[in-house]
Amino acid sequence: MPGANDPMRESYPIDLDHLRNITFRDAGLERELLALFGSRATTALTEIEQAGSEEERSAAAHRLSGAAKAIGANDLADAAEAIEESGTLTADNVGALSSAMAAVIAFLEGKLSQGADVSDAG
Repeated sequence: MPGANDPMRESYPIDLDHLRNITFRDAGLERELLALFGSRATTALTEIEQAGSEEERSAAAHRLSGAAKAIGANDLADAAEAIEESGTLTADNVGALSSAMAAVIAFLEGKLSQGADVSDAG
């Protein structure tokens, strides 16, 4: 497990200390929370893409930002907040959202497919 001074720690798309704290270091609870996040994130991404108005898009981006903050996916939360604030999709904010979401998904798929605790990154 990486230490607090591990330079790779900053490259994780999820704040593992936050995740451990909110799940009381319970690996089963981590997995449950991350599964819920996956469901909410998928729904929110679809709603962002298919929104009929800026208000609907902002509301969906707000939900995604909240879900991302809940698990400690701070870059993803920031990218969603940019869409929430503008209510529009630009090349920059879509790129940031796609990149952040891809990093979170890749991290989770890698850890979950190994059967390792998500917070045992490294």
